[in-house]
Amino acid sequence: MSNFRRCNIFITSNAVSERVSNLCPAPIPSGSTLKHFSPRLTKRLCLFLFVFQATGTMPVDVRGLGADFAVGGVLKWLCGGPGVAYLYAREDLRHKLRPALTGWLAHRRPFNFEPGEIDPREDSYRFLNGTPHIPALYACQPGLAILTKVGTQAIREKSIRMTTRLLEGARARGWRVNTAQNAEDRGGTVSVDCPHAFEVCRELLAREILVDYRPQAGIRISPHFYNQEEECDFALSQIEEILNTRAWEKQVLAPEAGLKR
Repeated sequence: MSNFRRCNIFITSNAVSERVSNLCPAPIPSGSTLKHFSPRLTKRLCLFLFVFQATGTMPVDVRGLGADFAVGGVLKWLCGGPGVAYLYAREDLRHKLRPALTGWLAHRRPFNFEPGEIDPREDSYRFLNGTPHIPALYACQPGLAILTKVGTQAIREKSIRMTTRLLEGARARGWRVNTAQNAEDRGGTVSVDCPHAFEVCRELLAREILVDYRPQAGIRISPHFYNQEEECDFALSQIEEILNTRAWEKQVLAPEAGLKR
């Protein structure tokens, strides 16, 4: 993998100045999906993990990692929709923090509708702001229930099998893969940087194969527990067919579209 895709997080920890009090790495970046959890950071910094790309596809032990805070959402691997995010704050830090962005539900007596400053609660509600998105909270529950029933470890094991299948299949076809070879360093996505990846991605979507594209990463293929290994093979065979038949050419955008490839 190219150096710009892989961040040596131990070097980052030593490079920051004493004025830095918080560091917010993404354990699974959206492009390379390279896993780089690092509890060593907590020796010098307040560690704030962005776990959006991790939870739901692998176990994430925020206490074991020494995280002070972690934030994510249900939109991706947790099989929810937009409008629901979550925050973990280390228990002994919660009462010491006064969020700058707050709202009436963070108040000790929200239904008194008192004027003046917020009197923040001592529990996790002190991090709330306005009225939560109730329909979104209901919409995300079935996905979370299914994930709980299947189990994170089983999901992780299947994810490794499918991403390995994708990675090996893509490399056997001669395509660059911007995803870690070592399964333990890998998230749930394989980024395939084949020729004309942007146009190929558009053609895959036209064929109802749900992938997406990121500049300098390629086509992101993200199988989950409900996918079959044969679907991974099919996605790769479709990329191959699109390239061989030059079907990608009909997806070329005019230069004025201004999209970065």
